[in-house]
Amino acid sequence: MKMIGSCIISTHLLFLLLLLLGCIHLETIKPTSGNEDLNVDCAEKDRKVLLKFKEDLNDPLGWLSSWVGEYCCSWRGIGCNQKTGRVIKLDLRNPLCIYQQFCVNRSCLSGKINPSLLHLKHLNYLDLSLINFGETSILEFIGSLENLKYLNFSYACFARKIPPHLGNISRLIYLQELDLSDNPFKQGEMLVGPSKALFMDEISTGLDSSTTFQIVKFIMQLVHIMDVTMIVSLLQPAPETFDPFNDIILLSEGQIVYQGPCENILEYFEYMGTKCPKRKGVADFVQEVTSKKDQEQYWFRKNQPYRYISVLEFEQSVKSFHIGQQLTEDLRTPYDKTRAHPSALVKEKYGISNWELFKACFSRVWLLMKCSSFIYIFKTAQITIMHVNDYYDCVLEDINEAWPDSGWREILWSAFFHPN
Repeated sequence: MKMIGSCIISTHLLFLLLLLLGCIHLETIKPTSGNEDLNVDCAEKDRKVLLKFKEDLNDPLGWLSSWVGEYCCSWRGIGCNQKTGRVIKLDLRNPLCIYQQFCVNRSCLSGKINPSLLHLKHLNYLDLSLINFGETSILEFIGSLENLKYLNFSYACFARKIPPHLGNISRLIYLQELDLSDNPFKQGEMLVGPSKALFMDEISTGLDSSTTFQIVKFIMQLVHIMDVTMIVSLLQPAPETFDPFNDIILLSEGQIVYQGPCENILEYFEYMGTKCPKRKGVADFVQEVTSKKDQEQYWFRKNQPYRYISVLEFEQSVKSFHIGQQLTEDLRTPYDKTRAHPSALVKEKYGISNWELFKACFSRVWLLMKCSSFIYIFKTAQITIMHVNDYYDCVLEDINEAWPDSGWREILWSAFFHPN
């Protein structure tokens, strides 16, 4: 029976070789991204939701004229997951619309947000900017779209008061970008939640100075209590809004004119030859001192003739100022790792266990297998048939040598190929 053993070993080697070739073929087939939605069958449930959403919109320019037929993934502004056909992107921003005093003109999309949008559970990109919603309020269900990563309601002409249930947006733990700019908001509500905002861009847009000051005051308290760092961008802040900040980065013409503590900013501009008069607030002074029209009135070196100090010269001089030199030195000095918490650094070779690494690699291979399941099933069936065929051939060869005239070979072959 040595021949049978050698045949089985050779069959196993053939099996492993074909399996390896199949895996190499699978490796070349990459899963496509969810945004490639061409020739994808649209989920019927999502298609009905979009049509219902369209009913509450006025479309004088025919921007949604492509929203017909069964394949909603090919509609304008719609993006689908290529595998599941579920809608993941809704972008109705019309660049042809004209912005007019916090509201777009009447030739653009207008109407109201239909609550049926809530049923698009897989939505992660929502852009409804430049749509005139007729001063309706932001609906409560927005916070239920838990998978949103991008949300844009700019120039949407919402109601002048931010509704209290806008706080539901803080439940969107995956949200990476939120744009509510250029809406006629006159009152604001403080938003609290599990997400930490590290950068806030022009939070004073559309708000009066009193409301902006209350928001900045709350942010300062949050920074000190939670021990976090926040960068807040303000356009022409009022003096009371400017004072609570610890550090300031002053930008002019795209250049950093000053970066450092607020208490040293007047010292820096005196170092440059300008001085803030007592009648002037610091916030107003730093906004005018780089202007070619206003700079001369702040020149205080009477023994020297006035010369205009350009923004580029301010940007280069801030590095030679003692605050800039200290900042440069701090950046050059390596961080003392002994000051960090012991658990902050990984002491092992890998940050996660071998079991977690195995599960991650296995899930990747499994995803590749599912993407080409037909090929994998075909290869498995092919290898199985060849394995069985080779095994039967070895067994019959051995029987034929033992009993050459018995006819067992023909009987077993006919039984294998013609079981009936």
